[in-house]
Amino acid sequence: MDNTTKLNVIFGDVTLGVSGPGFHYIFAYDRGGLESLVQDGKEWLYRTPMPALWRATTDNDRGNGFSTKSAQWLGADLFSSCDHISVAIDGQSIPLPIAPENNRYSDHETATTVAVTFTYTTPTTPATTIAVTYTVAASGAMTVAVHYAGKADLPELPALGLRLVMPTPALGFAYQG
Repeated sequence: MDNTTKLNVIFGDVTLGVSGPGFHYIFAYDRGGLESLVQDGKEWLYRTPMPALWRATTDNDRGNGFSTKSAQWLGADLFSSCDHISVAIDGQSIPLPIAPENNRYSDHETATTVAVTFTYTTPTTPATTIAVTYTVAASGAMTVAVHYAGKADLPELPALGLRLVMPTPALGFAYQG
């Protein structure tokens, strides 16, 4: 297969870079997510995307006590921490490629797909996890999946999503789910 139909993969000390014609993405292990999303020379991220677990409360929420009962989700929205990262190249899991493990790779690595999963632990009682998986195809298309591992003893979850803070307004986007 010609290298133009594959992703270029750059294994940094604390980052994983994925690039191809017209795009470049950087996943930062120390920030717990996607740090840079460049399409056609334009940066689309202002901050690392994080799980969104809270929303503005309504009069109905305040009236039925939802705001108080589910208040720990506000703390989880602000203080969840990324405590596990996994990387798969062409569907095969690899050890987290941080220094010195990343030194085994050349600066000419390629792949058809790259998947990076960041798993966050919530400071709720009981604690639970949220996994965010970014899968990049050779075309540059990125699929993002968010998986919440619910627990029976937790209060009702106000919202579940991924907070994307962009430097400029987007003209459109596609959402499925």
